[in-house]
Amino acid sequence: MRMEWKPGEAIEVRHELWQGALIVDADPRRLRHSLHGTQASFQAAGNLLWVDWDAYGPEVFVREGGAYVLAGLRPRQPAAAAGGSVDPHGPLRARVAGTSVEIDAVSLRLPGDAGSALVRPATSDVPVFEAIFFAGDYDVPILGEDCDIVVDLGANTGLSSLYLSQRCPKATLVAVEPARANFAVLAANVQDRPRIIPVEAAIWPRDGSIELQDAEASGTKMQPWAYRTVERDSGLGRYAVEAISIPTLMARYGLGAIDVLKIDIEGAEYELFSGDVAAWLPKTRAVLIETHERFRAGTDELVSGVLSPHFVELAPRGENRVFVRRE
Repeated sequence: MRMEWKPGEAIEVRHELWQGALIVDADPRRLRHSLHGTQASFQAAGNLLWVDWDAYGPEVFVREGGAYVLAGLRPRQPAAAAGGSVDPHGPLRARVAGTSVEIDAVSLRLPGDAGSALVRPATSDVPVFEAIFFAGDYDVPILGEDCDIVVDLGANTGLSSLYLSQRCPKATLVAVEPARANFAVLAANVQDRPRIIPVEAAIWPRDGSIELQDAEASGTKMQPWAYRTVERDSGLGRYAVEAISIPTLMARYGLGAIDVLKIDIEGAEYELFSGDVAAWLPKTRAVLIETHERFRAGTDELVSGVLSPHFVELAPRGENRVFVRRE
């Protein structure tokens, strides 16, 4: 496999979330995702392809036959700077009583002397931490002291909730996350922050029960940030989780209105915005949403169609679209 490509050429890639091509731009050091156009810088070294996405940071791919496959590695520095090799964030280990044991989680200090948060090494927790606290993925003008109620749908391990709570220091924040392992870290991260209410459930257009999918149909394990919710008869779910609608969530926690609604639910936004939004959307002042067109074609158009009559769309931040209610 060649180490250099000409503008317009395609690099075949297999990711845990998608399979497709990366198209080399006119600048041979740059490329774009063929499915949704996300851009990146890239370098190749040996059998490794280092892709530094503009929106959410770097990933490493390993050559297997005629394609590059996601290695699940986090590079500390570009391949060129490392003299042709990539130093990944692998599992951390410690010596205890003469035995090497793997570290499940580490505590990282939050910027601005705002306490600390647990992250799990060698998982998607690290790039999520980077994206939120260093790349500014949620650094949007809709956040501030005038926010009273913030709802975080798809809170993962609570890093987004911690950031939103920092930016909205007077707000009550309801953090909703369905995956058991993620929720355990979320609960630990917010246990000493009484303004953040953790809720172990999946947001859905209706109340009831659905299932959590944590692996692809092929059996490939998903990273924690990519877990999805699916109908119980899909054959893809691993265990049942509570499904809760936004109106029920608002009633349960006494939310008369929502100042900021953050949505990152890995494709379930299609079901959410296909359902009855009349009970909650008029009570929502701003929406911060990551859409997943790659999971469900038509998602971007659906979300725009529902929100644009009532909201003005601001400039995006990272993978997030920002909507503010019209005056």
